[in-house]
Amino acid sequence: MNQFTKDHQNQTKKNQSHITRRRSLQIIGSVLLAPSALYAAQTKANGQTTENRLKQVSWQGIVLGSDASILLTTENTAHAKTTITKMLMEIKRLESYFSLYQKNSLINQLNINGIYKSPPKEFKELITEAVKYSKLSDGAFDPTIQPLFMAYKNLNNVNRSEDSIPQPSVKEAINLINWKNIEIANNHIAFKVPQMAITLNGIAQGYITDKAVEILKANGFKNTLVNFGEYVGSGSKHPQQNNEHGWNIQLGKTNTNETTPEIWNLKNNALAASSHNGYQFKGLTGLHHMLDPRTGSNQPAWREIYVLAETATKADAASTALFASPPGQLKKLSEKLKLQKTLIIKNNGAKLKI
Repeated sequence: MNQFTKDHQNQTKKNQSHITRRRSLQIIGSVLLAPSALYAAQTKANGQTTENRLKQVSWQGIVLGSDASILLTTENTAHAKTTITKMLMEIKRLESYFSLYQKNSLINQLNINGIYKSPPKEFKELITEAVKYSKLSDGAFDPTIQPLFMAYKNLNNVNRSEDSIPQPSVKEAINLINWKNIEIANNHIAFKVPQMAITLNGIAQGYITDKAVEILKANGFKNTLVNFGEYVGSGSKHPQQNNEHGWNIQLGKTNTNETTPEIWNLKNNALAASSHNGYQFKGLTGLHHMLDPRTGSNQPAWREIYVLAETATKADAASTALFASPPGQLKKLSEKLKLQKTLIIKNNGAKLKI
């Protein structure tokens, strides 16, 4: 492990105890099926047989508070390690834009001041994407939900009975939720209503994952699996054996009696997952972090939702929106977002495939 990786881990681990809304995306039983460490193929060059060894290079760390990993197949391990180090520096820069847990991040500056002038390209780009998915989902995904999350979180340690939960702060926060009040101009991003705040936790991991994949591809790596809270599989796990194989991801058991868990194959697409167990609001009758921005509460039926889409940005936003949607809206929303595959796990362990 190089020094940059160590420093990156130390800085982000300090925030782990505060990670809430999307902490669960590193989990849900999702694991990479065991890769081969090294395999060889025989090739001929100038009439002579040579051995062409492809090695699998891996990295593990923390990105936006979640466990992260990279696995790629290459003949040039030195180039791979150099590229990963450069990529991590870029990811660190993007974290300084989107992280709510870094005091001076751009998103915190926007939330405090209500305006951010001359935003960097990526900051403006991701907020624009968030607004797009808010519109497509009819508000099931809405980055302006942050005041509601904070209102519920601030009630965690209040001494009360179930019937005496103070409601004014929650009602005020719900009234602040409206993605249409985000103003995106050429030279600034601003809020149209005082006291608004946004979170990008339901889309930033996907966006950063996509950016990491872009960097790897630009440096010549075609067979990669990147997990920064969402998975993106490019090329194949065994490119010389079967270039169409892709990457297998195990989703985890949906109930204790299931012996064969669901496995999805990634072939130049992305997998995202959302779960209700990432953060529970203590004392608030089972209320959890996957809130419906339109009602201020949870959809009671859902335990886990998995989404397959062409990008991690879309998959991340879609899994968040679906978790906030009632049963009658799931199929329509999945079709509207043009998702490749959707799996919903109910609280009783039952599967719903779309």
